[in-house]
Amino acid sequence: MELTLAQWVYDTTKDESYLRRVIRPLESLLTTYKRIVVKDSAVNAVCYGARLMIPGLLRYDETIGMEEEVVLMTTKGEAIALAIAQMTAVDMTVCDHGVVAKVKRCIMERDTYPRKWGLGPVAVEKQKMKASGQLDVSAPIAPLPRFLPKPNCELLTYGSRNTADRMNKRQLRGRPHTRTIMLQLVKRHQRKLKFRKLR
Repeated sequence: MELTLAQWVYDTTKDESYLRRVIRPLESLLTTYKRIVVKDSAVNAVCYGARLMIPGLLRYDETIGMEEEVVLMTTKGEAIALAIAQMTAVDMTVCDHGVVAKVKRCIMERDTYPRKWGLGPVAVEKQKMKASGQLDVSAPIAPLPRFLPKPNCELLTYGSRNTADRMNKRQLRGRPHTRTIMLQLVKRHQRKLKFRKLR
Protein backbone atom coordinates (compact mmCIF):
# COMPACT_ATOMS: atom_id res chain seq x y z
CA MET A 1 0.00 0.00 0.00
CA GLU A 2 2.82 2.39 0.95
CA LEU A 3 4.68 1.56 -2.27
CA THR A 4 1.58 2.30 -4.36
CA LEU A 5 1.14 5.63 -2.57
CA ALA A 6 4.79 6.53 -3.11
CA GLN A 7 4.45 5.73 -6.82
CA TRP A 8 1.30 7.90 -7.05
CA VAL A 9 3.11 10.83 -5.34
CA TYR A 10 5.98 10.50 -7.81
CA ASP A 11 3.65 10.33 -10.84
CA THR A 12 1.60 13.37 -9.79
CA THR A 13 4.20 15.69 -8.22
CA LYS A 14 7.48 14.28 -9.68
CA ASP A 15 8.84 14.25 -6.13
CA GLU A 16 10.92 11.11 -5.64
CA SER A 17 11.88 11.63 -1.98
CA TYR A 18 8.98 9.49 -0.67
CA LEU A 19 9.71 6.76 -3.24
CA ARG A 20 13.39 6.73 -2.26
CA ARG A 21 12.44 6.37 1.42
CA VAL A 22 10.24 3.32 0.64
CA ILE A 23 12.60 1.64 -1.86
CA ARG A 24 16.15 1.52 -0.56
CA PRO A 25 19.22 0.17 -2.37
CA LEU A 26 20.70 -3.23 -1.49
CA GLU A 27 23.89 -1.59 -0.21
CA SER A 28 21.99 -0.23 2.81
CA LEU A 29 21.83 -3.81 4.19
CA LEU A 30 25.60 -4.22 3.94
CA THR A 31 26.69 -1.19 5.95
CA THR A 32 27.74 -3.38 8.93
CA TYR A 33 30.32 -5.29 6.84
CA LYS A 34 33.91 -4.16 6.42
CA ARG A 35 34.56 -2.98 2.87
CA ILE A 36 37.14 -3.67 0.18
CA VAL A 37 37.10 -1.37 -2.87
CA VAL A 38 37.93 -3.16 -6.13
CA LYS A 39 39.40 -1.66 -9.31
CA ASP A 40 36.98 -1.34 -12.24
CA SER A 41 39.17 -3.64 -14.35
CA ALA A 42 38.72 -6.50 -11.84
CA VAL A 43 34.95 -6.18 -11.22
CA ASN A 44 33.73 -8.42 -14.05
CA ALA A 45 36.25 -11.16 -13.22
CA VAL A 46 34.96 -11.22 -9.62
CA CYS A 47 31.38 -11.40 -10.95
CA TYR A 48 32.41 -14.54 -12.87
CA GLY A 49 33.70 -16.11 -9.63
CA ALA A 50 37.40 -15.21 -9.70
CA ARG A 51 39.20 -14.60 -6.43
CA LEU A 52 40.26 -11.02 -5.74
CA MET A 53 44.03 -10.69 -6.06
CA ILE A 54 46.37 -7.91 -4.93
CA PRO A 55 46.53 -6.21 -8.39
CA GLY A 56 42.74 -5.69 -8.28
CA LEU A 57 42.77 -4.14 -4.79
CA LEU A 58 42.23 -0.37 -4.49
CA ARG A 59 41.20 0.48 -0.88
CA TYR A 60 40.30 -1.52 2.22
CA ASP A 61 39.26 -1.26 5.84
CA GLU A 62 42.25 -1.13 8.20
CA THR A 63 40.67 -3.56 10.70
CA ILE A 64 40.04 -6.52 8.35
CA GLY A 65 41.12 -9.85 9.86
CA MET A 66 41.81 -13.30 8.44
CA GLU A 67 38.75 -15.36 7.36
CA GLU A 68 36.46 -12.40 8.05
CA GLU A 69 33.34 -11.79 5.96
CA VAL A 70 33.66 -8.57 3.93
CA VAL A 71 31.79 -6.85 1.11
CA LEU A 72 33.51 -6.06 -2.20
CA MET A 73 32.56 -2.64 -3.57
CA THR A 74 33.15 -0.69 -6.78
CA THR A 75 34.55 2.83 -6.79
CA LYS A 76 30.96 4.11 -7.20
CA GLY A 77 29.81 2.31 -4.03
CA GLU A 78 28.00 -0.57 -5.76
CA ALA A 79 28.14 -3.95 -4.01
CA ILE A 80 29.85 -6.65 -6.09
CA ALA A 81 29.89 -9.66 -3.76
CA LEU A 82 30.21 -10.96 -0.23
CA ALA A 83 33.63 -12.50 0.28
CA ILE A 84 35.87 -14.20 2.85
CA ALA A 85 39.12 -12.33 3.51
CA GLN A 86 42.26 -14.42 2.90
CA MET A 87 44.60 -11.72 4.24
CA THR A 88 44.67 -9.30 7.12
CA ALA A 89 44.84 -5.55 6.46
CA VAL A 90 48.53 -5.60 7.43
CA ASP A 91 49.25 -8.32 4.85
CA MET A 92 47.42 -6.33 2.16
CA THR A 93 49.68 -3.37 2.91
CA VAL A 94 52.91 -5.39 2.78
CA CYS A 95 52.28 -8.01 0.06
CA ASP A 96 52.64 -7.30 -3.65
CA HIS A 97 50.93 -10.54 -4.78
CA GLY A 98 48.47 -13.15 -3.49
CA VAL A 99 44.77 -13.77 -2.88
CA VAL A 100 42.98 -11.00 -0.97
CA ALA A 101 39.47 -12.47 -0.77
CA LYS A 102 37.48 -15.51 -1.90
CA VAL A 103 33.96 -14.87 -3.23
CA LYS A 104 31.17 -16.29 -1.06
CA ARG A 105 28.08 -14.84 -2.75
CA CYS A 106 28.04 -12.72 -5.91
CA ILE A 107 25.52 -9.84 -5.94
CA MET A 108 26.24 -7.88 -9.13
CA GLU A 109 25.11 -9.18 -12.54
CA ARG A 110 27.80 -10.40 -14.92
CA ASP A 111 29.02 -8.09 -17.72
CA THR A 112 27.82 -4.95 -15.91
CA TYR A 113 31.44 -3.81 -16.24
CA PRO A 114 33.58 -4.57 -19.33
CA ARG A 115 35.68 -7.72 -19.44
CA LYS A 116 39.37 -6.94 -18.88
CA TRP A 117 41.05 -10.33 -18.43
CA GLY A 118 42.96 -12.15 -21.16
CA LEU A 119 44.28 -8.89 -22.66
CA GLY A 120 47.87 -9.06 -21.36
CA PRO A 121 50.88 -9.79 -23.59
CA VAL A 122 51.32 -13.41 -22.43
CA ALA A 123 47.57 -14.17 -22.78
CA VAL A 124 47.48 -12.67 -26.28
CA GLU A 125 50.55 -14.70 -27.30
CA LYS A 126 48.93 -17.90 -25.96
CA GLN A 127 45.74 -17.21 -27.94
CA LYS A 128 47.79 -16.74 -31.13
CA MET A 129 49.63 -20.02 -30.51
CA LYS A 130 46.35 -21.87 -29.86
CA ALA A 131 44.88 -20.47 -33.10
CA SER A 132 47.95 -21.58 -35.08
CA GLY A 133 47.98 -25.03 -33.39
CA GLN A 134 51.38 -24.58 -31.68
CA LEU A 135 49.95 -24.77 -28.15
CA ASP A 136 47.69 -27.82 -27.93
CA VAL A 137 47.10 -30.18 -25.00
CA SER A 138 46.55 -33.21 -27.23
CA ALA A 139 49.70 -32.54 -29.27
CA PRO A 140 53.01 -34.35 -28.48
CA ILE A 141 55.25 -32.68 -25.89
CA ALA A 142 57.42 -29.94 -27.40
CA PRO A 143 59.85 -27.48 -25.81
CA LEU A 144 58.07 -24.58 -24.10
CA PRO A 145 58.23 -21.12 -25.71
CA ARG A 146 60.59 -18.62 -24.10
CA PHE A 147 57.87 -16.46 -22.57
CA LEU A 148 56.26 -19.38 -20.66
CA PRO A 149 57.77 -20.29 -17.26
CA LYS A 150 59.55 -23.64 -17.10
CA PRO A 151 58.15 -26.18 -14.58
CA ASN A 152 60.15 -26.57 -11.35
CA CYS A 153 60.69 -30.32 -11.17
CA GLU A 154 63.49 -32.45 -9.76
CA LEU A 155 64.33 -35.95 -11.05
CA LEU A 156 65.35 -38.91 -8.88
CA THR A 157 67.69 -41.76 -9.81
CA TYR A 158 66.51 -45.11 -8.48
CA GLY A 159 69.45 -47.22 -9.71
CA SER A 160 71.70 -47.05 -6.64
CA ARG A 161 71.28 -47.52 -2.90
CA ASN A 162 72.81 -44.18 -1.88
CA THR A 163 70.05 -42.05 -3.47
CA ALA A 164 69.42 -40.22 -0.19
CA ASP A 165 73.15 -39.46 0.22
CA ARG A 166 73.41 -37.94 -3.25
CA MET A 167 70.43 -35.65 -2.69
CA ASN A 168 72.31 -32.70 -1.24
CA LYS A 169 70.91 -29.37 -0.08
CA ARG A 170 71.19 -27.94 -3.55
CA GLN A 171 68.79 -30.53 -4.96
CA LEU A 172 66.32 -30.13 -2.08
CA ARG A 173 66.14 -26.36 -2.47
CA GLY A 174 62.78 -25.24 -3.91
CA ARG A 175 59.12 -25.23 -3.05
CA PRO A 176 58.08 -27.01 0.20
CA HIS A 177 55.62 -29.42 -1.40
CA THR A 178 58.24 -30.52 -3.98
CA ARG A 179 60.70 -31.28 -1.20
CA THR A 180 58.10 -33.29 0.75
CA ILE A 181 57.24 -35.42 -2.29
CA MET A 182 60.92 -36.08 -3.00
CA LEU A 183 61.60 -37.21 0.58
CA GLN A 184 58.60 -39.53 0.45
CA LEU A 185 59.94 -41.09 -2.76
CA VAL A 186 63.37 -41.62 -1.17
CA LYS A 187 61.84 -43.33 1.88
CA ARG A 188 59.75 -45.58 -0.39
CA HIS A 189 62.90 -46.50 -2.34
CA GLN A 190 64.76 -47.34 0.88
CA ARG A 191 61.86 -49.54 2.02
CA LYS A 192 62.02 -51.47 -1.27
CA LEU A 193 65.75 -52.05 -0.82
CA LYS A 194 65.21 -53.39 2.75
CA PHE A 195 62.47 -55.70 1.49
CA ARG A 196 64.80 -57.07 -1.20
CA LYS A 197 67.48 -57.76 1.46
CA LEU A 198 64.99 -59.71 3.59
CA ARG A 199 64.08 -61.91 0.64
